[in-house]
Order: sequence, then structure tokens, then C-alpha cells
Amino acid sequence: MTIGFVSTSGATGSGRNRPRLGLIWTGLILSALAMSQCAHPPPVTPPSVEPQIQPPAETKEDGPYNILSYSVDARRNGILIEVLLREPLHYEWFLTGGEWINLTFDHGRLDPQQMQASRPHPDVIEVTAHQFDSSAQLSFRMSSPVEKYIVTTDPYSPKRILVMVTGSSQGEYRGGGQYTSPVDAPWVVVLDPGHGGRDAGAVGRTKKTIEKTVTFLIAERAAKLFERNPKFRVYVTRSGDENVPAEARARIAREARANVFVSIHANFSRKASTHGCKAYYCGKTAAKRAIASTGASVATVEVSAVDSNASAENAEQTTAADRSSMALARQIMDKIASSIQSPVLGTERRDSPFLANACQTSVRLAAGFMSNPTDEALLRKKSYQARIAEAIYLGVVAYRDRHERRDLSSTVE
Repeated sequence: MTIGFVSTSGATGSGRNRPRLGLIWTGLILSALAMSQCAHPPPVTPPSVEPQIQPPAETKEDGPYNILSYSVDARRNGILIEVLLREPLHYEWFLTGGEWINLTFDHGRLDPQQMQASRPHPDVIEVTAHQFDSSAQLSFRMSSPVEKYIVTTDPYSPKRILVMVTGSSQGEYRGGGQYTSPVDAPWVVVLDPGHGGRDAGAVGRTKKTIEKTVTFLIAERAAKLFERNPKFRVYVTRSGDENVPAEARARIAREARANVFVSIHANFSRKASTHGCKAYYCGKTAAKRAIASTGASVATVEVSAVDSNASAENAEQTTAADRSSMALARQIMDKIASSIQSPVLGTERRDSPFLANACQTSVRLAAGFMSNPTDEALLRKKSYQARIAEAIYLGVVAYRDRHERRDLSSTVE
């Protein structure tokens, strides 16, 4: 059987035409493939393009400003204003209008709009910021006249400026730096929990108890007791785990016109067997140094225990102001000795300009030894902390009662 194919001329052919027809068939296939490629072109890979690197967004830390922000917090003492800097700056401060606290930073740069955007605290009515050619000024208007405030730099972080507004002064202001206080006016008690922030203080050998934590807990408990008594007004030099320089602590006491200053600590000894409460009071050298620097009569004592064996010779060598502070120390230690099962190690005279500059009557209380396992275990207990706090409170109350009786008897005479 012969199979015919249609040629391009329309004639039929036989097997003799197969080679030619094969070529035609091949051409048709190639033509179809070409048409298919035209209808659906292959995907084209675009040339690679290097992505453009965008510069990072400018942040506060990297921006043109070196005065970054501020915060305002309510503390037991009053108001704490904290200004955060990108770099340490020389600054000055001054009070205007009785209500405005002004900070001027040399070579300071700030964003006035950002600084004035919000009212940070009810006690701060207004915040203003001014940018000058070679300086910047940040001002805080307080809700009431400012008579006592402290401006200091955090020694562990020179980029933090602290402004502590401790409130109104006690008594009536007579001018010339003299204040008078009525007989029935509340006594001002300043409690100073030692250490804080990066300064942890002593660390217990057994349980790794941190001194700064224990001292703060004792001070908080004691403060609550004083707050319940209308005869006293209490301040605490720090309101949390924060560093407050020694000079700032002393200035808080001076600015508050403190009647009593109690600094709370724990001891540490190379001998693990040493334990109990110990008392320190500053000698006349520190008092004279404080008088020379402040121009006022200052008596100070660092205390941790009752000195039942104090000799008459030592008593005669102390000034009248020293005896006043020692009387307070003994009152506190009498309360401790009667309420806790821990030995008292007597008093020790020590040169302490810090206490001498704080207040007319200053006491340092070392509540135990972190280096001793027994004392460390006691310092960790809330019941022991409460007893120490109560002894501080009752000792100050007893001292005031004795002081008032002495004043009354001298008036009658």
C-alpha cells in the first residue's frame, strides 16, 4: 500500500519523495518552535544592582545634643530631679524668683522643644529650656517656694546630675542665715542608710548579704516609726538603691536643719569571730575641722553600742557638744542592749569629718558584723531589722525627752 503526502505544490507523491517531505516536516517543526518562542519569551534576569546603604537613624546618644533628658521622681525627702548627659559638662546652678531652679551647662546642646514637651511631675509647674551660642540652660519651676535644695554630680556616673529639693526649712527665717524654732516644733531627724548604688558596702562571708540593702531596710522601718509621731519630721538620705555622695548626705542634714543625724551601717572584720554592735564618735579634731569649714558649732558621734565603762577622763576630754552626741548614742544603745541578743562592744573615738559636717548631733550605728556568720544571719532577719529600727526610734525619743526636761529646768531656775 502506498501512502501519499501532500506536498507544497498540492500533488501527491510516493516513496520517492520521502527525503524532500522529511525536510519539509522538519522545517514546519522548527517554524512552530520559533513561533512558540516569540509568543513566550524566556525570562530575562535583570542586572544586579548594589543596594544603597541608608545611614542609621540619628538617636539621642549619637545626635547633636549632649543634654539628653531629665526625670522627676517623688522621694521621701522631697523631689529628685535627674538630668542625663551624653558627656560630662561643667555646669552652674542658681535660684530665681524663689521657685525656679536653673542649671546652666557650658557648651551644652539641647532640644528646647523636646525638653518642654511635657509636665513631668505635679510639683514641677513648668520646664523651660534655652539654647545659647556657647551654653544651654534648663530651668524647673517648682509648685512652692524653694528654700532647700542640693545639686550634685553622681561620682560613679558624671553624666548624671542630681537636684534634690528637700522642701521648706523648719522654723521661722529671721534673715542672715539664722533660724529660730519654737519649743514645740517637730524635731528633724535625718536617717542615713549607708552606701547604695554601685557602692554595695560590706558583703557577708556566708550568705553574701549586701550591707546597702540591710541599712536601707532598717532606715525605712525607723522612718515609718518617726512618721507616726507628730513630734518628729523625718528625712532619709536615699530613697532606693542609688548612690548619694557623702557630701550630699551631710548637706541634706544641714539644709534640713536636722536636730539629729543617724547614719546606719554594718561592720566587717578580718576575724570572723568578732561580732556584736560597736560605737564610734568623732574626736575634737574632726569637730574643729567642721567648725572651720561651716562656721558653725558642730558636734558629732559615730555610735554602735553602749559604753558602760566610759572613764571620767574620757568624758572630761570631750567637748560639751561631744557629750550631747554621746548622750544620744547611749540612749540608742541602751534600747539595743535591752531588745536583742547580741553583745555590745563599747564606743571608740574616731576622727570623722563626714559626721562632723552633717549635724550638731550625729550618730553612726553599726548594727553588726557582716564578717561574722551569726551577725550576718541576724541582719538578714526582718525581726532583727525591726528591733534595730525601734531602738533608733526609742533612743531618739528618750534623748529628746531628756533634752526638753533639761531645758525646762534651766528655764525655771
